[in-house]
Amino acid sequence: MKQFATARDYVIAAAADPSLACIPFQVAADALDVGRSAIEARVRAGKLVAIAIGRTRYVTVQSVHQQIGEWNNEIETITRLLETEARRGTATLSYNPVMGAVGRRTDVPNDRKIIGHILGAISRTSFETHGFLLTAMVVRNGTSRPSPAFYDLADELDPSYQEAETNADYHDQQINLIQEYYAGS
Repeated sequence: MKQFATARDYVIAAAADPSLACIPFQVAADALDVGRSAIEARVRAGKLVAIAIGRTRYVTVQSVHQQIGEWNNEIETITRLLETEARRGTATLSYNPVMGAVGRRTDVPNDRKIIGHILGAISRTSFETHGFLLTAMVVRNGTSRPSPAFYDLADELDPSYQEAETNADYHDQQINLIQEYYAGS
């Protein structure tokens, strides 16, 4: 961690080296849609670069931007996987291959939390673009149905969710919409 005794020392160094531009931990947490403790953990793990100015720590904008890029890459990778499988006629996939496609594991609690955010982002985009939740394809082992968070998001995004008699009916409708859309591509 780079350390600067005073704010003046930091400003002089940052003027010469823009990679030192930094933001408070909470701003980084807001940008990455995580809590401050997650920022602390990422700094400890070396995924984010911290700078100390006096006794206050900050995170470099460059390292936060890199994390956002990695997040976007995971979204794109999983979206491509789901679209490819939908074109093949696959109706559902379990979490294991979906998470594995981006190096995440179902037995790691933080990975499960992150995949939930990623699937939510994919669902928002696919609903805006196509009128269906592409992540309906991702189901839990043993149930062949999505997680409860999927239905919470469906309730938030899709007015037709309230019209379905059951969650299973809504899920089946979404799978049918996905299969119809990708059948000809």
